[in-house]
Amino acid sequence: MNLQHISSPRMTRETARDRFLLPCGPLALLCIFIFLAASRLLPPVSPSKSPEDLVAHYSQNKSAIDAGVFLCLVGSILWPLYTVAINNQLSRIPGIHPTILSLQTASGAVSGATILLIGIFFAAATYRLDRDPVVTELASDLAWLAYTFASTPWFVQEAVLSWGICCDYRAKPLIPHWVAWVNAGLSLSWIPTYATHIVHDGPLAWNGGYTFWVPWGTSGIMYTLVTIYFWKAAGIVDGGEVVN
Repeated sequence: MNLQHISSPRMTRETARDRFLLPCGPLALLCIFIFLAASRLLPPVSPSKSPEDLVAHYSQNKSAIDAGVFLCLVGSILWPLYTVAINNQLSRIPGIHPTILSLQTASGAVSGATILLIGIFFAAATYRLDRDPVVTELASDLAWLAYTFASTPWFVQEAVLSWGICCDYRAKPLIPHWVAWVNAGLSLSWIPTYATHIVHDGPLAWNGGYTFWVPWGTSGIMYTLVTIYFWKAAGIVDGGEVVN
């Protein structure tokens, strides 16, 4: 197979655009992680913490949480941009069904909205710390449940993304199929976290070792792989090779 460099100005612009947008996904996750670390929410506060202790924690870290809410808002913008770049590359697979592209776009948009909800609920939790502590506890619970269940639309997005990759039946697919299998397999590790709302302690609570740390570990692997291989794909045209 002859190697071809993208020389068309249009293709060069599209390559640059998607390579600019693809890192937005990992950056969105980084925004959330920095927020949690700076707000002393790493690991999260215990679901069993009393309302009064919860208010005390939020009061001591109010400035950091307020800044972290801004990071969540930024993350909610970045994630849909990442989704667009993914969709642009999936759409290049010959014969890919429009349903795959629509589901990938929709789940990515919902994922961005979920990150926004996390920021809104944390903002509500710290907005009036002089009110009844039980009200602050409710806002905090909503924030942590939104955080934990954010992986639901992400799970759909990763499943559809993997499906799309495997629809490329060419001898040399745009994205290696093993990336899809690793991606789909690791995303299954998120399923046990959907029991968070029925427990208050242990590994499946929102501050538990499984629910909190396993998704971060698997997400780190998944989104690194996806970003790298879609970045490479953005520079390939008509079975040719990468732009410089």
